[in-house]
Amino acid sequence: MRKRTNRSGSTSWQLDYGMVDGKRKRVSFDAREEAERALVAAKDARKRLGALGVMASPLEMAEFLAVKERLRESGASILEAVEFFLAKGLKVTRPKRLPELVEDFIWSRIELGRDARTIQTYRHVLRSLARALPLRFAHDLTRDEVRAWLRGAGWSASTQNKAVGHVRGLFKWAIAEKHAASDPCEGLEDATVMPVEIEVLTVKECEALLMTALKVPRFMPFLVLGMFRGMRRAELERLRFEELDVESGDVIAAARKVKTRRRRVVEITGQMRAWMTAAGWTPEMMKEGPVAPANLKVLWPKFWRLAGLSRWPHNGLRHTFASMHYAAHGDEAGLQAILGQSSADVLHTNYRALTTRREAERFFELMPPVEWVPVKWTLRDAVWKNL
Repeated sequence: MRKRTNRSGSTSWQLDYGMVDGKRKRVSFDAREEAERALVAAKDARKRLGALGVMASPLEMAEFLAVKERLRESGASILEAVEFFLAKGLKVTRPKRLPELVEDFIWSRIELGRDARTIQTYRHVLRSLARALPLRFAHDLTRDEVRAWLRGAGWSASTQNKAVGHVRGLFKWAIAEKHAASDPCEGLEDATVMPVEIEVLTVKECEALLMTALKVPRFMPFLVLGMFRGMRRAELERLRFEELDVESGDVIAAARKVKTRRRRVVEITGQMRAWMTAAGWTPEMMKEGPVAPANLKVLWPKFWRLAGLSRWPHNGLRHTFASMHYAAHGDEAGLQAILGQSSADVLHTNYRALTTRREAERFFELMPPVEWVPVKWTLRDAVWKNL
């Protein structure tokens, strides 16, 4: 603070605040007492608030204090709020509500050529999330909201965990497109999946299914490819006879049609060919068209009940084949190749159940009765009358 004599001859007192925002800040006061009070206030503000105490205007200080009070109620500091905004807020330049985000994501997957089943899964899971929170912006979605949605959906623990994977995929895309700044699933714990004992069909049940397929022959290709080669039901539902070469003994499981997206060749064994022939299937009938019967979801339960089964094990045909093959041959590498699995861990966890070697030998010896005479029929025949 210093005394100044003005050109008019009057006296004033000038307070020098130093460099503020790159400029020298000086303020003049008519009375020394007024200047001294301002000097004391500036020193006190600098001591309490640093340079901000002398840089901010009274209006800015009032705004600062109001913001501080609002943040105090939420348990956050001004510094935390600023860091959060700089880390996340600037990354969201295209905010979208969840319903719009989900539809845009689904269309982006369609444009990338994702298969129909994957798209259908996205629609089922992600639209459920959008319906639960239709007004929520993607960048505002919280982990607690995702958790509440999962628990309220009525899904099993396994399905919940798979749903989280789809939401993660959604937000990975959303972050890249600047619709969100972070994944709300980050830190979300997996639901506990209780281990389920793997069930397989008995040799007697397998024989009953095969004998029933002789009477309802449209099921035979689907049945033998699942029972004696362990093909997945979803693979069989997509498989067409154009991909089945009976003469060379191969089925080409195209990459786009299998779960692991890896192309593999599945052998048609003599045992499978014998059951197909006994059911009246001819090479001419296997030139084109779907391997699985139409409306399989409705007809399959009717078929296995007709065979005398009272329940159907989850992935019954695939699990049965894997268990029988392992018991008969003990060849993990060979079985992995047939099933299209990438590791022995998956094989042991999901497909191998306790089956004796003797049962396995009986399983691979199942053949049509010698006296069985194939019935001539065509794909246009009414072959569902027994169902």
